[in-house]
Amino acid sequence: MTALRRMTVDDLPKVARLFRQTFNAPPWNDEWRDDAHARRYLAGLLANPQGRCWVALDGGELCGALFGHRRDWWSGDECFIDECFIVPQWQGNGLGRWLIEAVSAELMAEGISLLSLLTIRQLPAAGFYRHLGFQAQPDCHLFWKQLADQTG
Repeated sequence: MTALRRMTVDDLPKVARLFRQTFNAPPWNDEWRDDAHARRYLAGLLANPQGRCWVALDGGELCGALFGHRRDWWSGDECFIDECFIVPQWQGNGLGRWLIEAVSAELMAEGISLLSLLTIRQLPAAGFYRHLGFQAQPDCHLFWKQLADQTG
């Protein structure tokens, strides 16, 4: 049986381990140093007063999570998805779709009318979100600037 519940601080150690396992693997190939590093990042998202964070459970086993935050935007209240994942061994069974749909229902009950996120256009996640009805904004660019050399 699949279940959705709000995340608690007690979930962070396991969620951080699964987050790191998911995003350090292909196709993402991130480089989260250790579980403590991932836990600090995710704890910041969970602590956000506007945070909206859930865990997905399948048969009582944690299989994914969604971290977002509410934004009072000019076009209406929205939830920006900061992180969303299904652990690799659970992918491909509809759990990602279920997670987005279940979270969407909870957000709509709060009066939130829009979900938004960023993802890498060449990775499978982009197709996944398009398949769920998300629309890409073709005239937007993500800009970043390295402020210090982190190799030294």
